[in-house]
Amino acid sequence: KLVSRDLHPPKAAWDAETPANMLEPVGLPNVDVKWNRHCVLGTTGVELLDGLPPVLDYDFQVNKGMDPDAHPYGIFFHDVADTKTTGANEFLKCNKIDTVVVGGLALDFCVKKSVMQALDLGFKVIV
Repeated sequence: KLVSRDLHPPKAAWDAETPANMLEPVGLPNVDVKWNRHCVLGTTGVELLDGLPPVLDYDFQVNKGMDPDAHPYGIFFHDVADTKTTGANEFLKCNKIDTVVVGGLALDFCVKKSVMQALDLGFKVIV
């Protein structure tokens, strides 16, 4: 089993100061737009959804967005250009897994990007 979650620092380049700043361009190589503060280390926002196994019950864990200057969306890469691997692809392929089930909260961003990355890497995907 593999799990990913956002695990953000308290101050990050993508933090929107007000709701009006949400989705404003940031202009950094690995941060495209501003977001409301979310999933900050030490808050309940980093906890998995009720009903999912505890984090330590997973065989592989990807923590995304730990660098204050990088806010990736997908599970497979730590950068927006999809060049710096998280190790998820290698873990799945080493374990001869060819189909992945992808779920989550942000269907239009994180889940979508993870699905697109998985397909590009040759996995069959169930959403």
